[in-house]
Amino acid sequence: SARLRRSNQTILACFKPDGTPCINEQRQPAATFKVTYSLSPANRFIGFSQWVTKVNRSGPSRLVAWETRTKQYPMQVMPKGEWQGVKGNSLVVSVMGGMWHSLTPIDGFTDNPARVDLVTGVRSGASSGPGVGQYGTIYRKQARGNVSWYKPDWGGNHEIKTGIDFFSTLEARAVRSRGAAGNYEMQFRNGIPDQLAVWNYRVTPETRIHTTAAYVQDRWTIGRRLTLNLGLRYSHDKGFRPEICRDAADAPGNVPFPAECFARIDVPIWKSASPPVRPA
Repeated sequence: SARLRRSNQTILACFKPDGTPCINEQRQPAATFKVTYSLSPANRFIGFSQWVTKVNRSGPSRLVAWETRTKQYPMQVMPKGEWQGVKGNSLVVSVMGGMWHSLTPIDGFTDNPARVDLVTGVRSGASSGPGVGQYGTIYRKQARGNVSWYKPDWGGNHEIKTGIDFFSTLEARAVRSRGAAGNYEMQFRNGIPDQLAVWNYRVTPETRIHTTAAYVQDRWTIGRRLTLNLGLRYSHDKGFRPEICRDAADAPGNVPFPAECFARIDVPIWKSASPPVRPA
């Protein structure tokens, strides 16, 4: 299935160079696909994918010039593959792999240097807003295996489940060179030059998290009036920022932000165990 959403909004008291009103434009297409294939009555394969993106051109206002608007093209992809198997009438096994992947590029429309008046708030030239020049990559990959076993007449009826999950998470919000627009913003006070703001672009910060979890649970039904939900879940979370080196920032940012390397940083490992016991 697929769908497309459009939205155009006229901005009050904002005009393009040709005198027509400013418009925020947004377009959001999305698509979903699913395929199921039964190799045999006891073996089934499932494939699934969802894709969503958004084209967003926005930002002008009474104080922000038309040329200072930004364009964003965030995209998210969510694929999954799974195998499900059944043995007899009491054992079910499943293995699944999938991910969520997000890309967030943000750019401007002009090569004119960024300008802002700190008194009036008027902005022109290339946008200096948060994230401009960004090409962020975020993903979360998952692998999972589960086994379910039904055992009747064993001091009651037992529905035992056990499994393991592994997650790998990456967040890398790279900011690219601003090119001809320059790695700076000229700041004025009532039209009088006041100061120059410079950035540390180009940069590629990166953070990773690895999570491993295992669980076992038993839904134990005794007679018709009592059910015990017993189990144990253990999780091991390890976060770190890998060793990374960066080039000197684009001029004039290369003066306060020279080429440099940064040592790896490890976040304290988080371990947790939860033994739920719930009567019903």
